[in-house]
Amino acid sequence: MEHPLSESERVCSVCGSELVRIGVEIHRSLQMKPAEFWVRENRYPTYACKHCEKETREANVRPAPMEPTVIPGSFTSPSAIAHLAVQKYVMYSPLYRLEQEFDR
Repeated sequence: MEHPLSESERVCSVCGSELVRIGVEIHRSLQMKPAEFWVRENRYPTYACKHCEKETREANVRPAPMEPTVIPGSFTSPSAIAHLAVQKYVMYSPLYRLEQEFDR
């Protein structure tokens, strides 16, 4: 899933030139439907102004904003956390059984 900057945000705030994509930051999160799990990969490109880099030797760099995560540094999604909480505390499933569910 790509999260690029909009056309209006890809303009250098210093000189007005178009920013060029120079990299991408990737955040992976574990997604699930009941009894179905998958990994969704979000890509957040980084853009730089090549015009400013030629003129001043310093690039104006702008990354695409990242969506916040439920637990910083974790790859779990809200749906995965909700599923585990329901299975553990509503359905009274023991943790070893939940672990077997993830191993499938």
